[in-house]
This record gives sequence, structure tokens and C-alpha cells, in this order.
Amino acid sequence: MNAAFPTGATRVHFLIGQPTVQAKSPTAMTRLYAERGLDAMVLPLSVPPGALGTLAPALWPVENLGGLIVTVPHKIEAREIARELSDAARRCGAVNVLRRLPEGGWYGDNFDGEAMVQAIRAAGFDLRGARVLLVGAGGVGKPIALSLAAAGVAGLRVRDTDPRRAADLTRLLRQHFPALDPAGSADLVVNATPLGLDPQDPLPATEAEILSARCLADVTTPRDTSMMIGMGRAAGLITVDGHAMYQAQLRTILDFVDEAPGP
Repeated sequence: MNAAFPTGATRVHFLIGQPTVQAKSPTAMTRLYAERGLDAMVLPLSVPPGALGTLAPALWPVENLGGLIVTVPHKIEAREIARELSDAARRCGAVNVLRRLPEGGWYGDNFDGEAMVQAIRAAGFDLRGARVLLVGAGGVGKPIALSLAAAGVAGLRVRDTDPRRAADLTRLLRQHFPALDPAGSADLVVNATPLGLDPQDPLPATEAEILSARCLADVTTPRDTSMMIGMGRAAGLITVDGHAMYQAQLRTILDFVDEAPGP
């Protein structure tokens, strides 16, 4: 198989998001398929918010479709349309990958949280006992919060433009991790919002919060470095960008969408 060109037998997976123009994962994942000797490709679909519920049922009958890799802003809607869910997806209320079920519908899972934990550890930051400021309590922020708590952080403070959403996630964390303390300055600042995709975006946290941390992590994958990550690198902080997070879950996602359907 030539990874640059599909054949009549090519198995297709779609990356669903908006925007997708900055996404590097279709190229990276298609290259991985070629390395495995498989005739498969990942292609981007730029889908407006609220449209996944219409699109996913229409795509299900496509016989050479393997799965849907779901990015911002569709992760919560993907959970709502999934017929079956993994424990991780059910707990965090968001899905970042959908696999076709043979009897109809989709099976959803979520690997975002564990991928961020792996990427932060790979960068050399010890999460045990760390204090975290998490900006964004939506479809990306929830699984990251739960995985960071499970990894042994001592404190986790949640901030979101929607105070109710931040409060809901804080309650969920207290329910599963009652020892977490949200007080204190952060050693780790995590941006789990789209802020940073556009060079004109404001910082997700204050400059003081960013520069007083020891590690910065950002889920965004802009064409160039996000402002927050750029500030961190200039200051000599440990930094983890969205590309590092995605690299941590590429093989996991490919294995998932190519498994036999079902849990």
C-alpha cells in the first residue's frame, strides 16, 4: 500500500472536529498504518457543533469505515450518541473515539486523560503530590482531571467560563477523590480549552499563574506553539503540548478502532 493514495479496499477512519486545519493526527496515524502494512487511512472532517448526532448514524452503514476519532467540540455529544460506553467514558461523560457496533450504533471510549498523564510523565514531571490548576471542565477537561487525580496529585483546582460546569467537575472529583485539596498555588497548569489554537487568543490562565508553575500542559495543537507553551519554554519550565498528548494515545486509538466491535 502507498500511504499517500487510497485503494478500492482502503479502510477509512475519520477525525471529527472543528477546526481540523491544524490537526497533524491524520498524517501521523495514516503513517502508522503504513508502518503496520495495513491499507487504512485517517481523514479529517470539519463538522460544526451539534451536527455529529446527524452525521454518525449516516456514516454507520459505510462498510469500510472503521471508527470516528472525536476532537473539540464534539466529545460530549459523542458520549450522548454512543449506544455503549467504556467505564472511562461513562465516568467522565465524554468520548474521544467511536467504533462501529455490528448490530448498529457506536461504542465509545475515552483515552484523553491517560494520554495527558503519560505525556506529562514522559516530559519529566512527577505528578505525585503536585498541585494542579485545570482550565476547562468540558469534554477534554473531565477525563484529564480524573486521570490526574488517580495519578496521585495532592490538589486540583478547576476553572471554567461556565461556573456550573466547574462546580460539577469539582463535585465529581470530591466524590471519587475526597482527599484532593483545591487550595494553594499550582505546580502544574493544564489548559483543556481551545484557547491557544488562534494566535490572537488570550492566555488560559494569568501570567503570574503560568510563570509560577513548574510544568505547563496544553491540549491544543496549533500550527505554531501556543502562547502559554511558548512562555513556559522561554522561562525554562517543563512543557507538554497537545501534539505530545496525542502521540501518547495514537497507537491506543488505532488498536481500539481496529478491534473486533464491542466492549
